[in-house]
Amino acid sequence: MASQASQATATTPPPPPPPPRRRRLSITALLNSPSSTPSTPSTVIAKRAKKHDLTRDQRIGIKALHDFGHTYEEISQKTGYSNRQIQTAVNGPVTPQKHRQHHNLLTIKTPDRRRLKEWLQSGRNRYIPICRLRYHLPPPLNNHGDVALNRALQGLGGRSVFRPRRIPLTDQQKAARKAWSIRQLELRPRPVHWEFVLFSDETWAKADFIWKQRAILFDDEDPENIPDFAVKKRSKMTTTALQRTGIPVLRFPAYAPDLAPIENLWPWLKAWMEDNFDIQAMGSQELRPVIQAAWDAIPGDLLLRLAHSMPERLQKCIQKEGNYIDY
Repeated sequence: MASQASQATATTPPPPPPPPRRRRLSITALLNSPSSTPSTPSTVIAKRAKKHDLTRDQRIGIKALHDFGHTYEEISQKTGYSNRQIQTAVNGPVTPQKHRQHHNLLTIKTPDRRRLKEWLQSGRNRYIPICRLRYHLPPPLNNHGDVALNRALQGLGGRSVFRPRRIPLTDQQKAARKAWSIRQLELRPRPVHWEFVLFSDETWAKADFIWKQRAILFDDEDPENIPDFAVKKRSKMTTTALQRTGIPVLRFPAYAPDLAPIENLWPWLKAWMEDNFDIQAMGSQELRPVIQAAWDAIPGDLLLRLAHSMPERLQKCIQKEGNYIDY
């Protein structure tokens, strides 16, 4: 019996070994453990010091320099600010605004709407583009965003329009244009007679492909009563120079841009500037020599053709009873 028990005990298989314990990985141990690959020296990345935020007065000063035609580089050299700071001051609000979670941020109340209309109707504020309006508004109107200002202008009946090139003529103005054309055609009937007439005019020179100036008008306003908006401009500098030299002045009738051949010269001048220079990237000071270069590049035969077109213009004006002509 004892031998059978010992024999049975000897043939019993041993129990399986216990599973290995999982070891918790330590990030510190992994970093400190020796590696087969040679270790590279760690590089320290230097963090660029953050520029201080500009104050409201500094932002206004930068905007003023930029509006007077100075480039970013010139402003940076004069003030010591970085180009990024200057770009933020020019394109951003004068006073950084906090994001407030109020539903009435898109609505301007009636008292502020009245102040907005009064401010736009004073001076030359109406000629400021709507996209830059909030950067020029006084407090507290400058706390509103573009969406709120656009909605307020729509509610006030305001709109942004181009300066009109042609204003509807009255019967009196048509009669004056026709009488002037008849008189000038009698004095200078041949095209060669107009080669001795100096035509003077002025136009907007802007670093913009549109080449036109916009203004904000309201429904209750008459464009004729708005200063510098109606097409009746006369340069005091040119008038004074003519008076000093004693050159006789040929007075054109009111609202007669179609009878002045120099009006057809501006499209050629502006197209030449756009083809030869990147005028969108220029300030007002950089634009001056470009305008002079374009003026010097005007071909002489173009000037003669425009001057010789005067008899035909006058004849068409007479045929249309003083109305505008297509020229």
